[in-house]
Amino acid sequence: MQGYAQLHRQPHGPTFRLIDLVGVDVWDHVGRNLAPLIPYDKLGQKYLSAEKPAKLISTLLERKWLGNKTKVGFYKEVRAEDGRKEFYSLDLNTLEHVPAGKPRFDSVKAAKDIEGLGDRLKVMLEAPSTDKAAKLVQALTYQAFQYASTIIPEVADSAKPIDDATRWGFMHEAGPFETWDMLGVKDTVERMKAAGYAPAKWVDAMLENGFESFYQYNRNSPADQGGDKIGVYDVAKQKYVETKHAAGMVMLRELKSTKKIISENAGASLYDIGDGVALVEFHTKMNALDDDIFNITSEALDRVEKDFDGLVIGNEGEHFSAGANLFMVVVAAQQGMWDTLDGAIRKLQNMNMRMRYFPKPVVVAPAGLALGGGCEVTMHASRVVAASETYIGLVELGAGVIPAGAGTKEFMRRIVNPAMRTDNAEVFPYLQRAFLQIGQAKVATSAEEARGMGILNPQDRIVLNRDHLLTEAKREAVSMAAAGYRPPAPELIYAAGRDMYGAMKIGAWSFKEGKYITDYDSHIATKLAFVMAGGELSKAQWVSEQYILDLEREAFLSLCGEEKTQARMWSLLQTGKPLRN
Repeated sequence: MQGYAQLHRQPHGPTFRLIDLVGVDVWDHVGRNLAPLIPYDKLGQKYLSAEKPAKLISTLLERKWLGNKTKVGFYKEVRAEDGRKEFYSLDLNTLEHVPAGKPRFDSVKAAKDIEGLGDRLKVMLEAPSTDKAAKLVQALTYQAFQYASTIIPEVADSAKPIDDATRWGFMHEAGPFETWDMLGVKDTVERMKAAGYAPAKWVDAMLENGFESFYQYNRNSPADQGGDKIGVYDVAKQKYVETKHAAGMVMLRELKSTKKIISENAGASLYDIGDGVALVEFHTKMNALDDDIFNITSEALDRVEKDFDGLVIGNEGEHFSAGANLFMVVVAAQQGMWDTLDGAIRKLQNMNMRMRYFPKPVVVAPAGLALGGGCEVTMHASRVVAASETYIGLVELGAGVIPAGAGTKEFMRRIVNPAMRTDNAEVFPYLQRAFLQIGQAKVATSAEEARGMGILNPQDRIVLNRDHLLTEAKREAVSMAAAGYRPPAPELIYAAGRDMYGAMKIGAWSFKEGKYITDYDSHIATKLAFVMAGGELSKAQWVSEQYILDLEREAFLSLCGEEKTQARMWSLLQTGKPLRN
């Protein structure tokens, strides 16, 4: 089932690079040991005993092309003339390694910008057979559906445990049966049979008995929209059985149809999730931060201060937040709407600072992407309960600006401040660490890595099961309130002054001269250095948080006025890729 992982937009390694990593000899050993252990698995035996793959693996073993450990396998590691590491791929016809090309497929181009998994897959599955990428996706998808159907009832009575295992264990967006429902079971079965991937007989029986999907859905939330499941087809009982979740689980989809929504607008909603806890859910595209989100969050804080014991900020979407609404920022900058832009930055700063010093616990629950402003919101929580699969960091330099939602200030507070409370401590190593983390737009690839980077605190929690994230965040808020939570005392920020500003400028200049960064990267880094040094202070001193916030905002606005920053923003919006101008 790994084969359609990329269509599920999850970070899985390519199949053949994975074999190289494991070792071709290990791969062969596992296959030889597995085959006699599953004599009843006809499809498994078919794939394990296929003649062409077996002959290919045998040839690689004879040549001692074992993968990464011999630097040659399905890929061969070579050095380009400029010293860069490259990987040549194995031509399966000639068994020679050739430079990687840049293939282009119409099906991939048509599917890549489509948001919904079902709609994205439909484009690939309905593409002509002459399109090689589509043909591969068709084979992998239908084979995955076929195999998943054949292991019921051997490993499970219904589709749900298999789908859960696929999502939890392989981090897919949806399991095979959930995906199958999105595509339409009946039509897909016909396509599968035509392609030679007939499903298990119970699937035909299910359709003949009038059950058109593997799950029973809430009528207001259909399957092709990843709908709310209220039942699942049980193969032995030949009927839907109710899907149940543990008592006390926070399920926002279920709350939407109740009177638990306190307030909502186009960008966010405020819920009462019980036990004295409220919850703010973002629901813009990629949960980008905008005025609607600021307004609902501010309203939530007002209401929690009077009527609740705590607040959770989180959602059930793929991502917590990809950051600020870049379109709003670049349009405002190009139209000279500086008061509007300044007001938006102040709103984000004020919202984050209010959360940090809020008298009741504010628990933020990030998962997926938590970038830029999403990272800044997370860092100002009373406590973070993060999904283990969280990609978090301050990435603003890729958009041609610096973090200005109190993120720069917060890195200074977390990394520089603790060291400088020691007499005679040298500030530069700590300032350099904070400067490089922001300047290189470093992103933690897991919640645990984020803890090591100072984005998460030691007391913050990490949850493996994403389905339990909001439940655990609520539990944390209740526990903190019961323990008599008190907010931290206001803190001054150590500003190193103009000498350290000069040292960081030299560092940025050195990177530029070494061709590691562009001239404009150096220009942005200099702006960042100015903020992190506290400006042109004649000597090091402790300053207020607001002093750094004002410097952040001023640098952000000045960079927004630059053509190259605007070009970077448009590049991210139009291509999704950073521009190195």
